Formats: sequence, structure tokens, C-alpha cells
Amino acid sequence: MTAGEKMMLNLVVKAVADCDLNAIRTIVEHMEGR
Repeated sequence: MTAGEKMMLNLVVKAVADCDLNAIRTIVEHMEGR
């Protein structure tokens, strides 16, 4: 796992913890867009 992936995972966890659906959607779209 790269540092970038680890950082992305941390963002996902934080977004889920905050129930931030917009952030989750943005992250998911970013990951699928690769």
C-alpha cells in the first residue's frame, strides 16, 4: 500500500465517521476514475 493510498483510506474513514456523504461520493468517484 502506497502512502497515497493510506492517505486516501484515512480520508474515507474520517468522512464516514463524520457521515459526510459528499466527501464519500467525491472519494469514490476519484478512485473509480483511475
